[in-house]
Amino acid sequence: MYDISRAYAALGDNRYVEYLNIAISQKGWHVYSWFRQDPFFDSVRDTPEFKEIIRQMNERNELYKADMLAAIDRYSAKY
Repeated sequence: MYDISRAYAALGDNRYVEYLNIAISQKGWHVYSWFRQDPFFDSVRDTPEFKEIIRQMNERNELYKADMLAAIDRYSAKY
């Protein structure tokens, strides 16, 4: 879904939003650092839809980060 979204974005086709939302909703998809720099999204990077997806990804990554830090703390407390 991510690659389909990239192609639509490169073509300036708004369907990229639909496919990108599917990609980010799939469990385990979190290629955030690449997503933020992916040149295929350059033509849509300043759109409100893309900015909203970035906001959602920022929020999601903060949750991942909090979960990871909590897991590290639990592990450290045992040893």
